[in-house]
Amino acid sequence: MPTVGFKFRAYGDVRAVEAQLEVARELYNTLRWADLYFYNIYGIRLSRNDLRELALQLRRQDEDFKMLYSQVGLGLVDVFTSEYF
Repeated sequence: MPTVGFKFRAYGDVRAVEAQLEVARELYNTLRWADLYFYNIYGIRLSRNDLRELALQLRRQDEDFKMLYSQVGLGLVDVFTSEYF
């Protein structure tokens, strides 16, 4: 039987995990709001690349979003777009 290894990050404090989950939830809701806003105003949905660019811009500009890795933001975009595309 092959040996299976898992990558994980151990946190010493549960509050650190909760803070990152809260910021990830806020980023997801912001992306969702932006997509619905563009759909209601212009009648089109944002593309995956537009949402990725928005997530990266939000991460650069907002201090709260800077705690997330960029891969987390891009992963949230992939989760969000998998619902619609």
